[in-house]
Amino acid sequence: MLCFIIMPVITIDILEGKTVEQKSKLIKKITEDVCDIIGCPPEVVTIVFHDISRDNWGSCGMQKSATSK
Repeated sequence: MLCFIIMPVITIDILEGKTVEQKSKLIKKITEDVCDIIGCPPEVVTIVFHDISRDNWGSCGMQKSATSK
């Protein structure tokens, strides 16, 4: 019987526009840190990016697209 252990799943909500290289560095560093802290192998760490447009991100009562670029 095969047993698959999937943990942890880390979700990152981020404004769109980050490069593939930036995301790759984040994945590598976050995976290393999670493994060091909770003692799991890198094979069980999953990281998911949600790229959110500035039109779909609001803070301080305003859309991000209206306040910055």
